[in-house]
Amino acid sequence: MKRVLVLVAHPDDEVLGCGGTLAALHAGDEITVVMLADGETSDNADLSLPPRQLAEARRAMARAAANILGIKEVVFLGLPDQRLDQTPLLEIIRLAQPVAERVRPTVVYTHSQADLNLDHRIAGQAALTLFRPVPGSLVEEIYAFEVPSSSWGFGQFGRAFTPTVFVDISTTLELKLKAFAAYESELRPPPHPRSVEMLRATSAHWGGVCGVSAAEPLELVRVIRRGLNP
Repeated sequence: MKRVLVLVAHPDDEVLGCGGTLAALHAGDEITVVMLADGETSDNADLSLPPRQLAEARRAMARAAANILGIKEVVFLGLPDQRLDQTPLLEIIRLAQPVAERVRPTVVYTHSQADLNLDHRIAGQAALTLFRPVPGSLVEEIYAFEVPSSSWGFGQFGRAFTPTVFVDISTTLELKLKAFAAYESELRPPPHPRSVEMLRATSAHWGGVCGVSAAEPLELVRVIRRGLNP
């Protein structure tokens, strides 16, 4: 059994970025998702509601999506949405560190640095710092994912998303779409990237890249292969 930790900026990032992968590769594994912010200021949020009520609604959706994907635990750190740059990176790491020490993950998924959303890039930086390869670290694999609706920079903002690992999600695509549908406030009509139709089309595109009907793309950050102890 692998211990998997997914560190994301907001609720729904985990589904959009690696929901199909979690269901395809980690069924039966212990999966923990850490969400830095609650996404209460998302584009589709009902701003007439108090921020705390919006945050609680997003957390409820995240738990529903987790149940669909077989995620064991969702941890909410409650940092300010779309203002992670106002929180020192060291503070973010210190908030997430107790969870990391308790979970002791062997596999980590997080945001790519090729992302237009600053919160996403900061979450990725926090994960890479938190799980740097120090002596005694148990992390063997780190992957970075794309959030389709946040990659509109097309490589002009920093660098382009360059996947090197493709996960066949042909058998778990419907689970991914069902989990995303749990985020009722985040669904958009096509051709928006957050529509079910475009998520299906994006999965088919990446599937065509690697010869399967549906795939999720990942950037390989690091893999450590350990030999058997003598």
